[in-house]
Amino acid sequence: ADPGGTPGKINSVFASNPDTLRPYLKRAALLDDGSIRVYFSEPMDSLSLFQEANFLLDNLGGDFSQVVPQPPGYSSVWLKPVQAFADTSIHRIAIAGGVTDCAGNQILEEKILRVAKPSRADSGDLIIDEVLFDPLEGGVAYVELLNMSKKVLDVSTLTIASVDPDTDEIQKESTVSSEGFLLFPKEYLVLSESQEMVKKQYLTENADAFLDVADMPSLYVGGGAVMISRTSDRSCMEKIFYHPEMQFSLLNRIDGVALERISYYRPGVDPTNWHSAAATVGFGTPGYKNSIYYYDLKMTTEINIIPTIFSPNGDGYHEYATLQISFNLPGYVVNVYLYNSKGQFVRHLIKNILTGANCTFIWDGTDEEGRKCDIGLYVFYIEIFNDVISKKHIFKKSVILSDVF
Repeated sequence: ADPGGTPGKINSVFASNPDTLRPYLKRAALLDDGSIRVYFSEPMDSLSLFQEANFLLDNLGGDFSQVVPQPPGYSSVWLKPVQAFADTSIHRIAIAGGVTDCAGNQILEEKILRVAKPSRADSGDLIIDEVLFDPLEGGVAYVELLNMSKKVLDVSTLTIASVDPDTDEIQKESTVSSEGFLLFPKEYLVLSESQEMVKKQYLTENADAFLDVADMPSLYVGGGAVMISRTSDRSCMEKIFYHPEMQFSLLNRIDGVALERISYYRPGVDPTNWHSAAATVGFGTPGYKNSIYYYDLKMTTEINIIPTIFSPNGDGYHEYATLQISFNLPGYVVNVYLYNSKGQFVRHLIKNILTGANCTFIWDGTDEEGRKCDIGLYVFYIEIFNDVISKKHIFKKSVILSDVF
């Protein structure tokens, strides 16, 4: 019989699970006294952090007079530069080598941090670029910021607040960060109560563009307003309104769908400057460029079919036709119908799909009922409607379904 335990022995579920991931430099912050705090991606071996020579400032040696690993986790280190930064120029911190995590993994030496003396954030420097106010079940709301200026900003000098859209009264306000956190020009920063949850539910191209906000103000499913302010004098940097009616009207459901800013240079309070994130990117782009952003209103569309002759015969070569569409504008809704050479309907391949700048669709040679189509010429009838500029365009592309290629 199963004894139900292993007292005095190695646990029955014991297994080797070694840490083989190499740590890396995550970010740096300039403190009020001119010192620098460097953050690592995980807890480090404190003994490997004590050597000043391991840390390089602007690729020079001997630039730090003191190094103090920060307990209890030792996931950061305090550095004292020999000379204080005289201006707002951007400096770079690198690792010379010899720094390891607790498992002995060497740090990734190619990762270089930027650090600078931050400038004061002024109106127009920082915008709200994306907002998720109705998260998926088990998920969290988020607000994405974008540094539009040429300055380095410290978001610890800012607050985020939920605002009553009718009375303009602040409902709840929290400091963005309790410690220095630098945001460089053209960088994104996603604020939420749990970056881990956001990363689980959305693709992100930059895992370090996230910040957990203690006591994050609530965003409301029925709509509201959110504001970023300067803490010192409560000056408003940016305020935007959000509402379910601002979402794309053809969506079956809007939970988990972020609102993206269409243009950085149009007012954030303009409801027509917002659109639902594209389905092709998972309905959200936290930490990177919006799927819906556009530069101008001149339409350009490129459509390709690869290959133009395909043979779904099981030989592993050209088994399907790929329809590739590229746009320069956001907010496209695509419908794709298939017709045979006699003009007879074959299949409604794509039904009201909201896309980003690029999308790819596949036809496997079957009809609406899943039956294999006859050999011959087929036509993709492509309807493209742009919700941003309210224009509809029709394109036709042909493809040949063959038995042998």
